[in-house]
Amino acid sequence: MTRILGISRHPRFSPNSEERDAAIFAKVCEKLAAHGVEVITCPESAVKTFSPQDWATVQPDVVFSMARFDAVLCQLEVLSQQSIPVLNQPTALRTASRESFYHTLHQAGLPWVETHLLRPATDSFPPCDFPLWLKRNDARSEVAGDVAFVTDADTYLAAMSDFVQRGVDEVVATPHVKGDLIKFYGVKGTDFFYYYYPTAENDFSKFGLERHNGSPQGFPLNETYFKSIADQTAHLTGLTIYGGDAVLTEQGEIYLIDFNDFPSFSRCRDAAATAIAECVLREIHRE
Repeated sequence: MTRILGISRHPRFSPNSEERDAAIFAKVCEKLAAHGVEVITCPESAVKTFSPQDWATVQPDVVFSMARFDAVLCQLEVLSQQSIPVLNQPTALRTASRESFYHTLHQAGLPWVETHLLRPATDSFPPCDFPLWLKRNDARSEVAGDVAFVTDADTYLAAMSDFVQRGVDEVVATPHVKGDLIKFYGVKGTDFFYYYYPTAENDFSKFGLERHNGSPQGFPLNETYFKSIADQTAHLTGLTIYGGDAVLTEQGEIYLIDFNDFPSFSRCRDAAATAIAECVLREIHRE
């Protein structure tokens, strides 16, 4: 019987979303089991210390993973080198950063918001006009301060000082783009794509930062183009199972402002889990 290993995410990487992340993980396992495959689950904290004997015991044919600990990603890289499919790609996750996304996507002609790399310990002057955003460069937000909306020099210096105190070595600064904020979710290679306007209603928010974009104005959106650039971004970053944020301007321009791996899909969990299971099973048939 085909054996699939699912690795769940450590709570450290699920700020204010632990239950939501657990729910999508469980739903994907449910969808896969319905196809008659064996699904083994393991928390990433346990995989951190897996030995070669542990891997020999598990012997997965495919792995789907929400893990973010570097030690786990290193383990999964070894599996990938042994031709065992892993979703999302562990190498992509290990090298992912907001700055690298910007350069990769900008070179490909995709509309990622202008991004400036900063080192909080030494960079005292903002690289673009206020208001702007400061974010951890490694894109692994763990606490509210990892993403900061900055309106003036005082709040800029305070945010940079906070990054230094918490040992964050690199952050990025991006200009605040005015327009309709859109959250989106997808699974590359499937028909699944879902988006919504989080400020149109009192929607869940990890840190409450969406309010800075205000209520959506209903600017015209080309849905086909939107899905196309999201899937192209997934292809270029190696994040097959993805979510993100974009801003649609009054002129009809779309700017991607965030892109991340294996989100909670809380508003579209069942459809997303079906697509993720489809993607995982396709890897089995590809062998």
